[in-house]
Amino acid sequence: MSMPLRLLPVLLLLLALAAGEARAQAQVQQDVPPALQRPVMTFVWVREGPAEKCRDHCREWIAAKGMIDANSARTFAEFTRTNNIQGATLVIESEAAR
Repeated sequence: MSMPLRLLPVLLLLLALAAGEARAQAQVQQDVPPALQRPVMTFVWVREGPAEKCRDHCREWIAAKGMIDANSARTFAEFTRTNNIQGATLVIESEAAR
């Protein structure tokens, strides 16, 4: 499943809406000891490999991992400035706020 570039604004809007909930959870997160806090969402480009094995057919995707916070939309927008995401698959791994 790939995300057409025209859906980028929709994804950014969804991340922004989720960030609103994240702001509400921020106070709760501050009250949690640092060792128990969950990392915020990061975005990385992943390539299946090793390249010698899959050559031109290596699958690639964007991995989004961590808790969505107030800066997630901005972080993703920065990621898109340095990576051509057209046609890329986005895999999100994020736990629900507790």
